[in-house]
Amino acid sequence: MGMRRPGHHGRHIESPAHFGKALRRLVTYLGSQVVILSLAALFTLASVFFMVITPVIIGNAITEYLEKTQNLTAFLQQIILIFLIYVCSWITNAISGILMTRMGNKVIFRLRNELFSHIQTLSMSYFDSQGIGDLISRVTNDIQMIYDALVNAYYSLISSIFTIIGVVIGMFILNIPLALAVLCVVPFMFLVTGIIGKKVRNAFRENQTCIGQISAMIQESFSGIRVIKSFFREQAEYEKFEKMNARTRAAGEKAYFISFLFMPVMLFFTGVILAVITGLGGTLIITVGGTFTIGLLTSFILYSRRFFESLRQITNVYNVVQSALAGAERVFQVMDARQSIEIQENPLVVDTAQGDVVFTDVFFGYKKGEYVLKDINFQVKKGEIIAIVGPTGAGKTTLVNLMSRFYDVDEGGILLDNINIKDIDIHFLRRKMGVVLQEPFFFSTSIRENLKYGKPDATDEEMINAAVIANADPFIRKLPQGYDTVLTERGMNLSQGERQLMAIARAILVDPKILILDEATSNIDSLTESHIQKGLLQLMQGRTSFIIAHRLSTVKNADKVLVIHDHRIIEQGTHDELMKNKGFYFRLYNLQLKKPEITEDMAI
Repeated sequence: MGMRRPGHHGRHIESPAHFGKALRRLVTYLGSQVVILSLAALFTLASVFFMVITPVIIGNAITEYLEKTQNLTAFLQQIILIFLIYVCSWITNAISGILMTRMGNKVIFRLRNELFSHIQTLSMSYFDSQGIGDLISRVTNDIQMIYDALVNAYYSLISSIFTIIGVVIGMFILNIPLALAVLCVVPFMFLVTGIIGKKVRNAFRENQTCIGQISAMIQESFSGIRVIKSFFREQAEYEKFEKMNARTRAAGEKAYFISFLFMPVMLFFTGVILAVITGLGGTLIITVGGTFTIGLLTSFILYSRRFFESLRQITNVYNVVQSALAGAERVFQVMDARQSIEIQENPLVVDTAQGDVVFTDVFFGYKKGEYVLKDINFQVKKGEIIAIVGPTGAGKTTLVNLMSRFYDVDEGGILLDNINIKDIDIHFLRRKMGVVLQEPFFFSTSIRENLKYGKPDATDEEMINAAVIANADPFIRKLPQGYDTVLTERGMNLSQGERQLMAIARAILVDPKILILDEATSNIDSLTESHIQKGLLQLMQGRTSFIIAHRLSTVKNADKVLVIHDHRIIEQGTHDELMKNKGFYFRLYNLQLKKPEITEDMAI
C-alpha cells in the first residue's frame, strides 16, 4: 500500500473513468462475503416463493369456495393457509435482512479501514491540495451511501428479480393473453426510466461534491473561530456559508427531485396496466366465461401489482446505486492518489544514526518551476547546533520539512551519515528525528498519552523527566488531574506557551538523534524561554540540532547560522563571524536589538 506506482506523484488524482469501473471495483469487496451473500439470496428466494404463490391460492379460494360452491369452512382454511405463508415469508425475509446487514458492515469496515490507512500513507503535498472537510466527507458520508446500497439495494434487487421471474411464470401458467397484456407496458417503462436514470446519476455526483465542499467549509470555519471573532467576521462567514448551503440545497433538491420522478412514472404505468387487466379480464369473464373467472382476475390483479411493485423497487435501487456509485467514485479517487515521495522497494534500515547531514545542490518547489529553495549547500557534523534564520517565506520551514521527507527534493540530494535519505526506510528516518512544530498539535486525550505519542512504551519516569527538562512539569502538576488531564481538541484548554512546552517535552522523550525546533519558542515569553534554554542545551548535547529562530538572540550559541533570503543561503557561519561580516544577518540582528518587538516577519 505504501509503494509508489509508476506514473503517480500524489499531486494528480486518477479518478475512475466511468461508473462501470467504480462498480467493478466495489464488487471486488464482496468477494470475501460470498457465503453470506449466497445464504441471503437463498432466504430471499424462499421469501419470494411464499409471496408469489399467495395470489394463486387467493384466486383459487375465490373461484372454488365463493363462486362455485360457497364453502365457508374450506374458504377459511385457505385464509389460514395464506396467513401461515405470510408468516413464513416474514421469517425468511427477516433472516435475509440480518445477513445483509452483517455483510454490509463487514464490507464497509474493510473499505473504511483501507481508505483511512491509505490516507495516512499520502504525502504532505496531497493534503496541501485537498480540503480536510472534503476528505472527512468521503470517509463518512460517501461510505455511508455505499453501505446503504449494499444492505438495502442488494436485497431489494434480488427480491425484485426473483419476484418478477416468479410472477411472470405464474401469470403465463394461469393465462397467456392476460400475461401478455401486463408485459406489453414494460418496454415503454424501461425507456422512460432509463432517460431519467442518466440524469439522476449526474445530479447525485454534483450533490456529493457540494456536500464535500460544505463539510470542508464547516471544518475550516470552526477551526478558525478565534480569527473569525478577532476580526468581527461572523456575519461574513455566515453569508459565505449561506451561499454554499444554498448551492448544496439546490443540488440536493435537483438530485432528489429527478429521482422522485420515478415514483409518479411507475404509478402511472401501474394504473394503466390495472385498468387494462380489469377491463380485459372483466370483458372475458362476461363474454367468454369458462376459465375466465373472478378468482383468475383477482390473481392477475395481485400479480400485476406485485410485478410493478418489484419494478418500482428496481428503479428505486437504481437511484440508490447511482448515489452510492457517486460516493464510491469519490472514495476511489482518494484511494487512487499516490504519495509524491519516492519509496524504494528495499529501503535501508540502519541500526544507528550518527547525525551527519549534508545538503548538496538542493532545489525544491511546491509547484513545478516555482522554486522555494534554490541551490542549497551546507554540511552539518554530528552534535552541531544549526540555526536557520531569514525573512518569512524564505524557505526555513521547507528546508527542515525536506529533511523529514515530508516532501522530496526536485534536484540535488540530502545525505544522512553519507546515505541519501531517499534510500533510507522513511519510518526509521523519522523515528530518528524529534520535531517541534511552530504550531503544536495535540489529540483529545490525556496529557500522558500525548506526551508518549512518539514513544508509547516509555515509562512514566521517562515521561516526567522529559517534562521536567522542558519545564512543563510544574504547570502539568497544577492541573486538576495532573498528567491524566484530558485535553480538548488541539489542546485548546492549555495556553499557547503551555502547548509549546509540552511539544518540546514530547520531542525530548523520543530521544532523537536529530532535533528540529521550528520556532519552538516563538510563542513562549522571554522568562519562560530562559527557563528552558538550559534544558534545551542539555538536550542538544550529542545531537544534531536545527533551530528555526524567531528571536535572533537565541542563536548565539549555535555552531553555525544559515541565513536564508530570496530562497537561497546567502550567509553561513557562527554568530560572531556573521556579525563581523556586517551583511544581511548583521543588519537584521541590530534592527531587532534596537526594537526587540521586530521579527523577521518585518520587511527588511
